[in-house]
Amino acid sequence: RILRGSKQPLSTQQIRKRMLDRMSDVSRIVDRLVDKKLVHKSTSGFDRRLVEVTITPPGLQMLSKLDKMIDDFENRANVSDLTRMAQLSDLLDEFRDYFHIKKDNAEKD
Repeated sequence: RILRGSKQPLSTQQIRKRMLDRMSDVSRIVDRLVDKKLVHKSTSGFDRRLVEVTITPPGLQMLSKLDKMIDDFENRANVSDLTRMAQLSDLLDEFRDYFHIKKDNAEKD
């Protein structure tokens, strides 16, 4: 979805900044998507140290299918379920932040 929303190729660093889980190994995720031919990876013409990633037509088709599945799910779920899912998502974010801070403090000691 990040690549679909971009009008130009993105580097793995730009993708990481836009992800919900910024601790993910973007390079490995991109490599798996390349293997499945859902994205294309190339060296930047501007800075040869950067890798640019673009979504392929099969990648767009896959996203279209996923969008339909998500829409169907959301249409079947009632509002209270969606509210509870949002609350769960918020709690998981807090949980992740708490342990990330705790890990950073432990590394300093």
